[in-house]
Amino acid sequence: MFPVPDPLSFSYIFIPVLLCVFFSLQHNLKLHEFPSACISYGQTPSLDPNSAHPRIKISSDLRTATRTETDQPYPEHSDRFDVWYQVLSSESFSSGRHYWEVDVSSSGFCRIGICLKSMGRKGGGEECWLGGNPESWCLRKYFNEYSAWHNDHCTDLSVPGDPERFGFLLDCEAGELKCFVDSQVLHVFTRNFMVPVKPAIGAYGGSVQFCSF
Repeated sequence: MFPVPDPLSFSYIFIPVLLCVFFSLQHNLKLHEFPSACISYGQTPSLDPNSAHPRIKISSDLRTATRTETDQPYPEHSDRFDVWYQVLSSESFSSGRHYWEVDVSSSGFCRIGICLKSMGRKGGGEECWLGGNPESWCLRKYFNEYSAWHNDHCTDLSVPGDPERFGFLLDCEAGELKCFVDSQVLHVFTRNFMVPVKPAIGAYGGSVQFCSF
C-alpha cells in the first residue's frame, strides 16, 4: 500500500507556496496599476506647426515630427524655433492632471518633455534648448543612452533594453512631472507647474510621435 500523506503536513507545504504566488501576482499588478490609472488622464497632444523648426516636417495628423535635410515651406512666425530642431504642442497646461505617451522607436537622437510657454525660440543659446534652461524639463535619448535634463543639468538614467515609448504624467497642483517607461516611474521632476507648460519634442534624428489615445 502507498502511504497516505498527512493532510496537516501537506498544508504546511502547499499554503506557503500559494501565498508566495499570490503576493508575487500582487506585486506585479502594483507595478502596472499606476500607469493604467494614468489612462483616465490620457490625451494625444497635437504639434503646433507654427513652432516647428523649418527642418522638422509635421505629419498631416499633427502627431509626428520628422527631421529633414531640407527646409519646409513654413511662414515666418515669432513662435518658430530657428536653430534647435524642436517643436511644441498646440496645447498648454496649467492645472489638473495630464498624461501622454511619446513613441521614440524611429529616432536615435531626441529629447521629449515639457517647457514653459514662455521659453525662448530664437537663436542657438541654452535659453531655447529643451532641457538646457530653467524653463524646460526633458528626457534625452541618444541611441541606447538615456538621461534626464533640466537647466543644463544631466542625470544619467538606467533604462533596460531599448523601449519604444515613454509616458509622462503632469500633475500641475502637485508640482510633479513623472516620466514612465515599461509601466514604471523612471524619473520625477518637481516644480511649480501652475503656469502654462507645453509638451515638447526635439527631433534631432528620425521621427518622434505623440501616441494616440
